Amino acid sequence: MLITSALICASDVALRKISNIYGVVILTCSILLLSESKQGAVEHLLSAVIVCVVTLIAFGFRILGGGDVKLMIAFSIAIPFHYLGVAIFNMAIIGGVLAMFYLLKYRIFKLVPESGEMGLPYGLAISFGFFNAICNLYI
Repeated sequence: MLITSALICASDVALRKISNIYGVVILTCSILLLSESKQGAVEHLLSAVIVCVVTLIAFGFRILGGGDVKLMIAFSIAIPFHYLGVAIFNMAIIGGVLAMFYLLKYRIFKLVPESGEMGLPYGLAISFGFFNAICNLYI
């Protein structure tokens, strides 16, 4: 899961794309962690359903990209409902730092990419935030 998370970060920063293969690997790891969890499967599935509904709404309003949505859903299966807030808090903090960095990059230093696409590679924040929560929960 660590290596895949690092590959997701690199891919999202460099290409602004998160491969479906990475999502499948994270999903597989999450299901394996679910089988080792002390909490019931219902708590994990509730977490996944909530993340699914919220992220699909955000995708509908073009707030999140499809890769981000799939990644959050895949990670959320490893997180029980009572710990979901920790994962989202971690993701938000890292996302805030990432946003400040990109704000400096685009607005202060005027380093606009050649493609003109000035998005935020949020796969980085998702990967770090959820992976940190998973490590705290299982290790």
